Amino acid sequence: MDQAEERKARQTKAMDACWKAAREGVGRLLEEAKVYKGTEAHLYRGEATMIMEHVTPFYWGLATASFLFITFRVTGSKRFQLYRDAMFQRKPSTTTTRNGADPAKQQWKSLIERQTEEKAELANDLTRLPFDFFVSILGGCSTILLLSKPDKMGNDFVNAPLMPGKSLIYKTICPPLQAAYDEQDPNVFQETNEGMLVIFEAFVKNCRIRTEFIKQQTLRGVARSDAVPYPGLKGASE
Repeated sequence: MDQAEERKARQTKAMDACWKAAREGVGRLLEEAKVYKGTEAHLYRGEATMIMEHVTPFYWGLATASFLFITFRVTGSKRFQLYRDAMFQRKPSTTTTRNGADPAKQQWKSLIERQTEEKAELANDLTRLPFDFFVSILGGCSTILLLSKPDKMGNDFVNAPLMPGKSLIYKTICPPLQAAYDEQDPNVFQETNEGMLVIFEAFVKNCRIRTEFIKQQTLRGVARSDAVPYPGLKGASE
């Protein structure tokens, strides 16, 4: 294995470890998210506002997908078609009985035709289901892509530990991500311009800046030493 392949392998390993740690941290954040509405909600207001800005497009995407799927299923149903025909006073075509036809045979024939139509409608409904689902998901994903701001999301994530007030992101995501970062070869983050590795490294550095600030505040005996005063802390790149 040459140097390029070794470097790529180290980067892949670091990326996987950081993503795993980030997912673990996000899971903990979701478990403790009630603090955003608790007695100290005012101390988390800045972070909660930032998170909602990036979560809202996913809510709109889910709402769009749900609306499209329900619309497709309802408008394609037989009941909706009958309702539409009634609203526009459309009378379904009727089959006239020939003179001299046996009523019993005619009734049996109508029953067979009705059963055939029901089977055809069911088959058609099952055929449309995957298409309706796919188009609905496509519409939801398009809404998310249209409303989301990936660059701003990455920048806000990196700077989350520096925000004023308390930070649940710092409490839940920083510890596992710092541990994963420390387990990697330091050169991995210096040898690459890979977007997510750069973001993970900057995030960890900002986590350590907040850790040092809290340590100093604690040594001074400051009340609520884990709350950063406005306007926040300066990052490693500032």
